[in-house]
Amino acid sequence: DVSFTYFTLNRTATTPELVAEVERQGFRPALYEELLAFANAHPDEPKKYTIAALGSVGTWNTDSSLIATVAWNGSGRVLGQRSANEPWDVGYRFLIVQK
Repeated sequence: DVSFTYFTLNRTATTPELVAEVERQGFRPALYEELLAFANAHPDEPKKYTIAALGSVGTWNTDSSLIATVAWNGSGRVLGQRSANEPWDVGYRFLIVQK
């Protein structure tokens, strides 16, 4: 049984900065599969925030690292991805898990 919580900073931050702070606080970033399970268990949460799983770095057709996200597009939940190389603004919530 996994207990999820959100993490956010009140400033723009890079992926490595976010991961380091999450780990410093005794948590780990959620994985892609955990993001999907959370979104299925809490379908209204993506209406409030775009939620990212920093533990889900992957690639697609390029050298760019991508992070899985789930958001709301007005009619339903949308699974997406975002570059891990771009700074994250304060509008994101990061799903994290107690170590």
